[in-house]
Amino acid sequence: MDILRDASWQRSGMTILWDGGSLGNLVQVKDVVSMRQLVQFSQAWPEDLPANSGNTLVVAGLDACLDLLDPADAEEWLARPLRQWILSFQEHYQLQAGLVFYVPDGHTRLRQETTGGFSWKCGPPHTSTEIDFGRALWSGAEEDVSWLGKPAVGGGPAVGHDTIGLFLRRLS
Repeated sequence: MDILRDASWQRSGMTILWDGGSLGNLVQVKDVVSMRQLVQFSQAWPEDLPANSGNTLVVAGLDACLDLLDPADAEEWLARPLRQWILSFQEHYQLQAGLVFYVPDGHTRLRQETTGGFSWKCGPPHTSTEIDFGRALWSGAEEDVSWLGKPAVGGGPAVGHDTIGLFLRRLS
């Protein structure tokens, strides 16, 4: 899987971001929206988005939504309403804006399977359960997902494999 180290994810596609430092460089806390606000925005997308000079929508609460649902319902929620909101976002902004879901513990909750798919470790009381996150949300496009890596310092080669999230340029 590719590791994307530039900032293009901030202006296009869909990102699951877990690095607080990268979040702080992208958006001010006051400009992060809740899942509820995402749903409201989806009824009439604003012309200018709250973050990154109007080019990015940063959403918090994806993990809480998944944790509040029974695992089977969580997969259904990913596959139906969340997926539709993301597709609507892409269509409205013509792939010229970034949708970022901030999931602070995403690096421990999302796991790539040997098959290339991604699973999500459920929270209490279902901590022994994982859901098929990639299939439900990305619907078979897991091979197009890139890891996000910290940018190289001073233009030199990147050191290590510190990932800050996952990125999908286009959900279809």
